[in-house]
Amino acid sequence: MGPIRARDLPPYAPDMNPIERLWLIIKANRFTDFVAKTREQLMERLDKARCWAKKRKTLNPKTCATRP
Repeated sequence: MGPIRARDLPPYAPDMNPIERLWLIIKANRFTDFVAKTREQLMERLDKARCWAKKRKTLNPKTCATRP
């Protein structure tokens, strides 16, 4: 383990943020053509999406793996 080096990143760098790839998959699979009319509808959909993502836990490390 060497010293920690700071890296300059653009203001928005989704390729450098692994969780962004998981969010893209969640949005594509759970939020296509979805418009919440109430906060409760949105929270319910988010909860279902969270459960769906949790069930695919063997795929998530590959999805969120950092790229060189």
